[in-house]
Amino acid sequence: MKPEQTIQFLAELLELAEELNRIVKQYCRLVTTDQSGHGHYAEKKDSEYDALF
Repeated sequence: MKPEQTIQFLAELLELAEELNRIVKQYCRLVTTDQSGHGHYAEKKDSEYDALF
C-alpha cells in the first residue's frame, strides 16, 4: 500500500471511529432515561460524555 493510500485509509478509519463514538454516546443517553416514566433524561454535564468508551 502506498503511503498516500495508508493515510487516506487511516483518515477514513478515524472518521468511522468518531461516528461510532457519537452513536454509542447517543444510545447511552437514550437508555439512561429517568426511571420514573416521565421520559426525562438523566443528563450529566457534557464534559462527562466526552470521555472515550
